[in-house]
Amino acid sequence: MSVIHAPRSPRLTVRLALLPFSALAMLLVYGARLWYVQVAQADEWSRLAAVSGEDEVTTVAPRGRIVDRNGILLAGVRPSVVVSAVFDQMKDHPEVLAEVAAILDLNDAWIEKSKKEMGWDPYVPVVIYVGADPAAASRLAESLGRLPGISVELQPARFYPDTKSLAHVLGYVWTPSGSDVERLEGQGITPSTYVGRSGIEMFYEGLLMGEPGKERFAVDARRKPVRSLGEVRAVPGSELRLGIDLRIQRLAASLLEGQMGAIVALDPRNGDVICLASSPSFDAGLYENGISSKNLMALYDDPGRPLFPRAIGGVYPPGSTFKIVTSLAAWKSGHFSVSETRTCVGYFQYGRRRFGCLGVHGAVSFETAFTKSCNSYFASLAVDVGREAFLDVCRALGLGSKSDIDVPGESAGTVPYFDWLESRDLRWQGGDTVNMAIGQGYIGVTPLQMANVVALVANRGRIEQPYVVAGWRDAGSDAAYTRPDMPLLATLDVSDRFWSILNNAMIGVIEHGTATRARIDGLTWAGKTGSSEHSGEGKTHAWFVGYAPAANPQIAIAVVIERAGHGGEVAAPIAREIVRLYLMAGEDTAPDIQSTVRPGTSSSSDSSDGASPSPS
Repeated sequence: MSVIHAPRSPRLTVRLALLPFSALAMLLVYGARLWYVQVAQADEWSRLAAVSGEDEVTTVAPRGRIVDRNGILLAGVRPSVVVSAVFDQMKDHPEVLAEVAAILDLNDAWIEKSKKEMGWDPYVPVVIYVGADPAAASRLAESLGRLPGISVELQPARFYPDTKSLAHVLGYVWTPSGSDVERLEGQGITPSTYVGRSGIEMFYEGLLMGEPGKERFAVDARRKPVRSLGEVRAVPGSELRLGIDLRIQRLAASLLEGQMGAIVALDPRNGDVICLASSPSFDAGLYENGISSKNLMALYDDPGRPLFPRAIGGVYPPGSTFKIVTSLAAWKSGHFSVSETRTCVGYFQYGRRRFGCLGVHGAVSFETAFTKSCNSYFASLAVDVGREAFLDVCRALGLGSKSDIDVPGESAGTVPYFDWLESRDLRWQGGDTVNMAIGQGYIGVTPLQMANVVALVANRGRIEQPYVVAGWRDAGSDAAYTRPDMPLLATLDVSDRFWSILNNAMIGVIEHGTATRARIDGLTWAGKTGSSEHSGEGKTHAWFVGYAPAANPQIAIAVVIERAGHGGEVAAPIAREIVRLYLMAGEDTAPDIQSTVRPGTSSSSDSSDGASPSPS
């Protein structure tokens, strides 16, 4: 028998009843989340979706300030619109530089110069223009989309309130060349966007450049910044304080205007350089946006050599100023006498050579001979002293060697040491010793070296290392400046009696000798004139060296004017104005430039200044 089962209706349970409601709730939650992500957070997710990586940008550190001994600003920084280019990104787009030039109103020469400046490293941004005006900068920024490799930004740029008076000393800054990179990396310095290319700016690069900053960015697929991820601020370079007095430097520049020559002034007590002026000079402002080829060639082709730092690099026969060294050699060799007289008949005969003197002084003692600059006396003395004693004193004073002053371009000068003669296949003759005693012949010195010699007398046997930078400190700090710890440049052990005799003789040169035009009312100071012949024709080089005040020296000075005549007529009045302004600033110190005799004029004074040899 079969059993047939009829189907049953399903039983409705709570679980089955809730299932559709649960599914509906989940759909609502997911739908709401989807709306929130796709609609409410659409902009944020779009921004995040655009980020494809990170990039890092280096920010230029403000270059350290430079001030003079009185705190007057000599070199500072100010914001400036800077245009940079990456050669690798624009090498396939030769039209880019032409369009940039058109926007900035620059010529084809600028385009060629920019290509050369970018050539040393094609993968890094190189500054090609500084100081774009706001309108041009705005047009350029708007065009960046079609100018690959070009960037425009505001950077701290170097500026000089006075671009002329200190051009040789301060130098200038610009983008580094390949040789600059090699030089700096050899010193362990990573070059910045701008580097010093000459002068103090180059010598103190490590202190002045500071530490660049860095900022990290999230970037999109086109490497455009999306948002900042963090920043390390740039650290400004150190502030340098010079020993130079801007008032003195400007006065020196005005007194040298139109002439070739140099003025060096030192503080003999510590070696601070108060003035370092060379003429002709140049305008450092020409370098602010990168000097043009035309202007650079004009400087190179100028017969006056305006780029040449005569104060430290010019080598001249010292003429009668070298009688200071002759006097030292006489003392050191035991041939110095205050009372002994030697006869001047207007010349000194040595063998068949006759060494002229610009006066007939008769029987003269040391002080009279020094005051009147008698060649005959010192020529006769030189025969007794001998060559070796001269060379020993020159070596002790550092003549024939660089002083290592902190400005590039120094010359060692010329001293006829044995190896110097041998290298030139020359033989020393007795007449050469006489020639050297009056500052002629083979001897050649720089203005800085003669300032050091006269500082030795001021310090009674000690020469401090001459230095332009007197100290440095962190940017924005009120702390005392850190002074460079420098050894003495030279010492000479000579008795106080000799220094007193020489000091009195040098006072006599100004009071009643060949430098009466250097007199300053109310001030007793010491000096020596010189007039030196040179290889060229024309007038002699005019020299004056001195220190003031004589009893407590605070300034030592050397002045040389090329082809200008007698030292007492031309160089001594210039030195007078420098010393008067420096020591008597609270009084009537307007420089009496009119009384300074220029080349081509004459005066009756200084008639017995040291003359160079004349053959019989």
